[in-house]
Amino acid sequence: MNRVLKEKELEYIDLPMFECPIGEKGKSAIGSYVNYLETGNLIIMPVFEVSGNRDAEAFNIMTETFPDRVIETVNINEIGIEGGLLNCISWTMELLDRIKRITLITENLTVFQQWQSSL
Repeated sequence: MNRVLKEKELEYIDLPMFECPIGEKGKSAIGSYVNYLETGNLIIMPVFEVSGNRDAEAFNIMTETFPDRVIETVNINEIGIEGGLLNCISWTMELLDRIKRITLITENLTVFQQWQSSL
């Protein structure tokens, strides 16, 4: 991996991780700080606030790595225990937004077709 990073001139930042004391082993995402959400100049990163957490260490690395960004934290254990965190749930939000737009377009098309057939 280091060879590829060097060849592609990529920098790797090592974020801490810890084994979660709650949830099903192998399923829970609690303890993984890499699954943060970045939007504009805002980064929302998970914190876990459980025994053995490395919240402060991860927060310090993020603020040092992204000094020009606002870093906010959120405890997302209720979703993390199911295997996803911030980046994962943002995919779902985007998909739901697309579905709503498609539904609206379809409804408008139906109304237009009904209007057109009444002429």
